[in-house]
Amino acid sequence: MNFGFPHDLTAYKLFTDWGSLIVGGIALVARETREAANLQIAAIERQRNANLRDAVRIEVTAIVNYIAGAIELCCNIANGTVKIPRAASTRRSFWE
Repeated sequence: MNFGFPHDLTAYKLFTDWGSLIVGGIALVARETREAANLQIAAIERQRNANLRDAVRIEVTAIVNYIAGAIELCCNIANGTVKIPRAASTRRSFWE
C-alpha cells in the first residue's frame, strides 16, 4: 500500500523539507503557552497589589485610631474630665 510518501524519504529529508511547518507549530504552541503564563503572572500581580493595598489600609486605620484616641485623652486631661494622679518619686534628684 502506497500512502503517497516518496521511497527515498528519510527523517532528515522530512525535517529539512517540512521543518518550517514543524517549527511553526512548535512556535505557535510556545507563543500560546507564553501568553497563558503572562496572563497568570498578571493575575498574581493584581492579587499581590490588592493584598498590599489591604495591608496598608489596615495599618493606616490602626495608626489613625491610635492617634485619635491619644488626642481624645489629651483633650479630656486638658478639660479636667480625666485626672491623672501624680506618683511620688522614690528617686533622688541629681542635686541632693
